Amino acid sequence: MSARVFLCAVFLCAVLAAAFLAAPVHAELSTLWSACTGKPDVKWEQQIKSCTAIIESKAETQANLAVAYNRRGRAWQESHSSSWEENQASFERAVTDYTEAIRLDPNYADAYYNRGTILQLRGDRDELDRVIADYTEVIRLDPNHAAAHRGRADAWATKRDLDRAIADYTEAIRLEPNHPLSYWRRATTWLDKGEFDRAIADLNMVIRLEPKNAGAYADRGSVYAAMDNFVRAIADYTQAIRLDPDGDLEYHTERGYTYFLSGNFSAAAADFHRAVARAPRHPYAWNRVLFRYIARARAGQDARAELARERLNVLEPVVALFLGRGSPGAALKDDSFSDNQCLVEFFVGQWHLIHGDRAAARRHLTAAAANACKESQSREHRAANIELKRMGR
Repeated sequence: MSARVFLCAVFLCAVLAAAFLAAPVHAELSTLWSACTGKPDVKWEQQIKSCTAIIESKAETQANLAVAYNRRGRAWQESHSSSWEENQASFERAVTDYTEAIRLDPNYADAYYNRGTILQLRGDRDELDRVIADYTEVIRLDPNHAAAHRGRADAWATKRDLDRAIADYTEAIRLEPNHPLSYWRRATTWLDKGEFDRAIADLNMVIRLEPKNAGAYADRGSVYAAMDNFVRAIADYTQAIRLDPDGDLEYHTERGYTYFLSGNFSAAAADFHRAVARAPRHPYAWNRVLFRYIARARAGQDARAELARERLNVLEPVVALFLGRGSPGAALKDDSFSDNQCLVEFFVGQWHLIHGDRAAARRHLTAAAANACKESQSREHRAANIELKRMGR
């Protein structure tokens, strides 16, 4: 055998040996990649293991490693536990993995989008600028990414930069004209801007795209209620309840409140009663209980026994007033109401209306309407204004 033939034989053997050695490695990686998809087609816990094995194999390219980190981040994000602490730890691991994917591939739009999404899900207002920066990078890399425009719009809306939010929702709609969520969220932003007609138009579009969307009807009802169009508001809340009778108890609460504003106190009491019965331990059950009592009393019913059975441990001087055990002065002077003066003025005003003293009612309702109520007290503030309008101011 010549030297050249001998060398060729040795080289061929080396190549074949390398191929035989590499084959099992590639086969193993292929199996791992089939279980590291970043999609819900494989259990998330299995995906974490498979993606981790790929990362630790040291056998992948930098670009493929970025994909593995991104997909493992998604698996961490989607894996849920009954423990709040464990969920928070999983979220942190997801952020870390997305960040590593971006380091490995600075033009990886999906990793920026995923990181922006999870930071937004955490609900930390201090991180909104990071969220916006991530979505902005997605849009720079992929200007037609409708979900990134929608996500950035949500962040702008949370920061109360409503014009920028509207602009991003509008672009998301241009890119995905049949996606109801963009219309729905833009409607909410129009409502925040006081642009009621535009909010209605967007909600009409949501309902056209999703005719059985109970929440869209309820939200449109809220816009009509804000416009003092109580008839259409009640019709929309009724449709929401028809579509989802066992769903959100707020549908009954809001319809009851709208009936109250319209002056139909019997119907209001019935809806508040349904809401209280469905969730007697709800944090705001006390508010529904008090509105139920007022609505019954304004409808000419004696509801004191029903109110007494609830044993409310909030606004006790107001409850005592309604039960005939206290006085308006005692309720107004109680020190525990220093942060709730709007509520007290409203309820005292209602007590005077129940007892036929319109002049005294007007004084207290005027105070409630003028008071800088907390956001959580906006219902009483608005009801005070409506009562004054009914009384001719």
